[in-house]
This record gives sequence, structure tokens and C-alpha cells, in this order.
Amino acid sequence: VIRLTEFETPGAELSGIHYIRNEADAAKLVQAMEVVRAAGGRTPGAEFGGIHYLIDEADGAKLVQVMKADRVAGGRAVVVGGGYIGMEVAAQLASNGIPSTIVMPENRLLARLFTPELAAFYESYYQNKGVNLCKGQKVTGFSGVAGRVSTVSLEAMDGGAKTELQASLVVVGVGARPNVELFKEQLEMGAMGGIQVDASFKTSNADVYAIGDIATFALKVYEGAMLRQEHVTHARQSASHAYDYPPFFYSRVFDLAWVFYGTSEGAEVVQFGRPEVGGAAKHGAYFVKGGKVVGGFLESGSADENASMQKVAKERPAAPADLAAQGIAFAAK
Repeated sequence: VIRLTEFETPGAELSGIHYIRNEADAAKLVQAMEVVRAAGGRTPGAEFGGIHYLIDEADGAKLVQVMKADRVAGGRAVVVGGGYIGMEVAAQLASNGIPSTIVMPENRLLARLFTPELAAFYESYYQNKGVNLCKGQKVTGFSGVAGRVSTVSLEAMDGGAKTELQASLVVVGVGARPNVELFKEQLEMGAMGGIQVDASFKTSNADVYAIGDIATFALKVYEGAMLRQEHVTHARQSASHAYDYPPFFYSRVFDLAWVFYGTSEGAEVVQFGRPEVGGAAKHGAYFVKGGKVVGGFLESGSADENASMQKVAKERPAAPADLAAQGIAFAAK
């Protein structure tokens, strides 16, 4: 919501200041935003062709076409980021016959959620599918030939060795920060960089609502703990303005499919099942905090088992001493 005023502010007539009054104004602003985004690259060589960012559905559709061309040409890919996006992109590249390397600053895949033991299974699985992993590395620049990327420069996070990877395709999946700069002096900001909202997703201005990734809201089922959720399910459901949201993530790659319900921050992890690559894949973990099960992770579960994990995350039952031994049976009670 933008309140329009007359041109009374000194300098309001200067270029670069936009007022939204009709569809033409909005289209002009979108064009200006594209220019700003293109000019914002800080990594040397980020302007080369062949470097892709997944921001919206159109970016995904374009990447699909690029992957087809790269497969025919025998290209190699580098995926920047070992989180949710990076893992899914690397899996699709491998499934389409394109050799790829995931570059990540962390020491394991999806470090925000996976324990070292959980990560070890997925890392072995990906490597068996032909995906290389460069852990503890950051991208410092790109170089190219004839305007297209050809080399990715890396440096160890500890300031050690510098290396290079050959690539005809680069996909950057390092997450995003909520774009709240426009509202910082006008609306109350919440935890995790979002805009603070109430149970109806109303901001500190009664005429303004914030939904989706940008909103920081209270979790009813977790005693009002504040959360900013980056997930399509939340983005869709928060548009209803009032709902009882259980944090939720899922991923389907190769022939794997995992779900996670609840929260993991500050929790003790109790794992069950010991999967082996090429063998049984079903395994999981409970996240315990204050003696209660506050989250559940399950790989290769049935629809009923996944629903049981969601139920446990919402009800937060007391964690028994033999939780690991009970495994999925605890959630299925």
C-alpha cells in the first residue's frame, strides 16, 4: 500500500522516483526494478551469460530450456549453494545427464536442518548420482569466453587454497533476504528481517498487510514463537490472513522424498533408522526441546506416516526415553 501525495517534496520531480497510479506506472516500475537488479551484482563476472538465478517461475522455465541445450552440448554445471534450492537443482541436473558440482560455504548439505548424520546419507546419495561436493568453499568470481561463463573461481572459507571449476552453466541458489527497505521507517520490523504482523497479518499500520516470505508472525502452536517462513505453502495460506500454521518443508529428488514439520532451532535431535545408499532409505529424526517433541523429519514415508509426523509436531507430546527405539511408531500412535 503506497499513499500518494502531491508534488510538494523538494526534488520529487527527479528521475528515479516512481508513483503508482495506473497499470502503465506499474509496468514502468517493473522495468526500473530489472535495471536495479542487473546493476546490483557484486561478484566479478556475474554479468556473463550462462549464470542463472532462480527468483520466479519464469526463471525456472528458462533454466529447463538451458539444461536441455547444455545436455546436448555436453556441458558442465556449477550450483552455488548447498541448501534447499541448490540440492533440488543439482538433482535435476544429474537426472538430465549434466555433470554438476555443488559449492557451499558450510561443511554439509542443508546445514540449517540436517545433522551431520542426516547430511551424510544425502551427500553419499548425491555423489553416487555423479554430483560433486565442494564444502567449505565460497565463489569469488566468474570468468568467461565470448560473453559466456567458462570458469568459476573458489576460495576456502578459512582463507586457504584458491581453486577453479570449469562450467558452461551456473545456477545460484543461495537464498534471499526479504526486501523491506521501503518500509523500514514506516512499519515495525520483526525478527529474522521481516515485517512484524499480528494474527491477521496486519502490520503496525492498520491499512497495510504483509503476507508470505516478508512477514514475521507468531506461531500459535509454539507459544507465540516468532517466525519468518520461506515456503510456498506459507505464502499461499497466509493470504487467508488468519490461520494456524505448522512450519513445513518437503523435497522430492531422485527417488527420495522427505518432509519436515515443526521447528528445529535449539532442539536436541533424536534419530531413528540407519539407511544405506542403495538399501533401505526410510529414516527420520525427532527434534526435542524442553522435553517435548517440537519437530519431525521423515524420509521415504507413506502418506499416513507423513501425516503422523505433522500431528506430532502440532501436538508436541512429551518425548519418551526410548524415542529412538520407537521410531516412526511413536508418531503413529
